[in-house]
Amino acid sequence: ERMRLADRHMLHLLAEHSSLVRESYSTRQLHRVVGSTLALATERLSAEYFDSTKDRLYCGDAGGDSRRAVQTVLHAALDALLLSIGPITPFLAEEVHEHR
Repeated sequence: ERMRLADRHMLHLLAEHSSLVRESYSTRQLHRVVGSTLALATERLSAEYFDSTKDRLYCGDAGGDSRRAVQTVLHAALDALLLSIGPITPFLAEEVHEHR
């Protein structure tokens, strides 16, 4: 409830993406996994969410709820991306996971 609408919306999109990825892997449709992951990273996260939240992340109060909400969403986004690419690029996913 402390999250802004943009944060909750992004968490919803991440959940939808994860569901699509699980379904696509189970039916061996790797092109859907790659396409959805690419769209999530370039359109939803980079073009929309990062741009709209960078001020809260960099200029907000270090212990503030708004900044913490952004950090929570970014953590969930990294998890979703790693789970999406893990079966395709396991070494990259492992390397990122070890250094987070």
